[in-house]
Amino acid sequence: MPSSGQVQWRWYDPEWEPEENDSPEYFGVDAPMSGFQLEFLERNNDPLLILQTGVGAGKTRVAAWSIVLKMLDGWRVLAIAQNSKALKNVLYRDIIKILMTVLPDYRPDRYYNKTDGHIGMPPEFGDACCDGGTDENPSGILGYTEYDGVVFDEASRICLEMRNNAEDRNRGKGIVPWTRYLSSPNMEQPEMWFADECQKHPDCVIHATSLDNEFTTEEYKARLKERYVEGSDLYNQQVLGLIVEGDGTDAVFLRAVLQNSMCIPFSDRFAATMYCAIGVDCARFGDDNTVICIRFGYWCGDALKVLHGRDSYEISDAIDDFYVLARERRVTVRRENIDMAYGSGVVDVRRRKGHKNVNEVGFGDGPADKEHYLNVRAELYFRGKAWFNGGGIIRDEKLAEELRAQRYQIVKEDKFKLVDKEIIKDFLGRSPDRSDAFALTFYGGGPKADLVNVSVDEIVSERTGNRGNAPRKHVGKKFATR
Repeated sequence: MPSSGQVQWRWYDPEWEPEENDSPEYFGVDAPMSGFQLEFLERNNDPLLILQTGVGAGKTRVAAWSIVLKMLDGWRVLAIAQNSKALKNVLYRDIIKILMTVLPDYRPDRYYNKTDGHIGMPPEFGDACCDGGTDENPSGILGYTEYDGVVFDEASRICLEMRNNAEDRNRGKGIVPWTRYLSSPNMEQPEMWFADECQKHPDCVIHATSLDNEFTTEEYKARLKERYVEGSDLYNQQVLGLIVEGDGTDAVFLRAVLQNSMCIPFSDRFAATMYCAIGVDCARFGDDNTVICIRFGYWCGDALKVLHGRDSYEISDAIDDFYVLARERRVTVRRENIDMAYGSGVVDVRRRKGHKNVNEVGFGDGPADKEHYLNVRAELYFRGKAWFNGGGIIRDEKLAEELRAQRYQIVKEDKFKLVDKEIIKDFLGRSPDRSDAFALTFYGGGPKADLVNVSVDEIVSERTGNRGNAPRKHVGKKFATR
């Protein structure tokens, strides 16, 4: 059991792979352990502990230490993570680093099976080991045998099926099962079972933030407060690690509205009269994805085209495919809106082909509505919000996920801006390319301008069954505060 705030790592290379760099000659660097980490480990024999942390608090390190201490006692531990990358590249890596620290003769090439995700121990520790499972495949652990304890990393994002499958294999060392739920911020609502566990067992909950960490610099703390806006729901979630009820007052898109949009039937009788627009979010060559989205008025249910590693000419050809779809529906594409960050080459190709309705859009440029929005990005996303309130329809689940992740802030002169894209990217684990392409379809006109020869009441009646529930006028702050 560590009794000091200083632990000596023997391993330090961030590009390390266990089967390649297992030499005991790696020299160490200091790895400080904060107060909450020591408190968590001092209670390592408690049957249940729940850790809620903010960003950068050190959750994964304490999870790894908790597992290793039980393995040193001869335990078989099951580790559950959100995905394979988080399990093997983060949690397992920390576990092996610690084992190489406390057991000088420990060799990962001998005891770690990267293919099976099995971390074994030297013979003197009996059957001690750590196996893993991920939320990507809840049924993948059904063939596993009994374990002495289970650790859930990012527990608030683990589905109920995975949680139940893992707990069914948690027999405890003796009679009482040993469980650890660790969770960092979740911009979505946490899984219901996790919120229930926190409410039922308040004495088992430990809260920790970077603000309480004695090793966190004042500069970093100040950046957190500025980046997430102290006092906002996003700040409470991301920095304080709290569970915020409902969608949060700073969510741009309501979960219920998006879920309803995914289920609303669409009548083809409107197809020939819809105002059509294409949005293209271009990625840097070889980085992220380029996404092309086509929207027919209040219908955006066609598959988005996702491209990777394509040049400007290939992207242009893919845009032409959507023109074929529009012609089949006897609809004219009124505008192509292309993100100018990496899309200038695509714009040039499109214009050389004779397309005159091509717009080069800068998300950071000044908006048309300068009274309510800080930049074009915020304005386009809030136009999308108005579109959903008017009965807009989507079918892409990843698009809905990216829209749900969007949060706004009120900045100088009471203008709205979206939170930094990097924050959304960190949360999703990918760039929100789909939602950016969708938002680009609104450049050049609001939702009501998208309808040709079809009344708003007709559209609302078709989708909601309530002719009197017309879309509200899009007036910035009123929409933002719902």
